[in-house]
Amino acid sequence: MLGGLKIGPGVEGPFVMPMLINDRPPFAYPQDAWERGVGGETTLRIHISSAGFVDSVLVAKSSGDAVLDSASVAGALLMQYRPARHGDSPVAVWAYLPVRYPMPEAGTANDGSRDER
Repeated sequence: MLGGLKIGPGVEGPFVMPMLINDRPPFAYPQDAWERGVGGETTLRIHISSAGFVDSVLVAKSSGDAVLDSASVAGALLMQYRPARHGDSPVAVWAYLPVRYPMPEAGTANDGSRDER
């Protein structure tokens, strides 16, 4: 599951937040983590270009599991936004994006259709 996008302080004047335009955010629960019963939340710092593409991703806070962190970074790079605007101009922004992978329930299978956002 995706948490809310957060932009840091220091934005003044008429500012419009970037808006996600993907129909479904591209975060699939990693099979390896699912089989190990691992869940967690990775907080990413993403750079959304003035064209709306995520062109840089940093792990701001690890989930504690490298597989979940890697899946979060890979998914974020596939996201596309309507860019942020300052007045009438599109602007690039850095934002924090939490990506949650809830703990798998015992006895459930990950058949690939269980995408987490």
